[in-house]
Amino acid sequence: MTIPPLGPIEGSLSLLSTPAVEGTTKGGSEGTFGAALKNALNQLESGQRAASAASVEVATGTTTNPEQAIVEVQNGLLEMQLAAALRNKATEAINDLMQTQV
Repeated sequence: MTIPPLGPIEGSLSLLSTPAVEGTTKGGSEGTFGAALKNALNQLESGQRAASAASVEVATGTTTNPEQAIVEVQNGLLEMQLAAALRNKATEAINDLMQTQV
């Protein structure tokens, strides 16, 4: 029995690997990380707004598709957990750098 390989990761993380991101300058790659981070945070914010709106629709009973609303809420939760994990890892890395003796 053979196990097929996993496909490429898609979604919010693909923004960080895109070389041509809004805000780059001509002839260089200055600002690409900052622009990618800003874009990812904007997408996180819009995802959170969609999740919030979907949860309000479910709570008030005005949703036409409750399954889709629950998926939106779960996506918002997963996006926030990913953002928190990335923040924690970045904070750990900065603390490790600050404790490095020269």
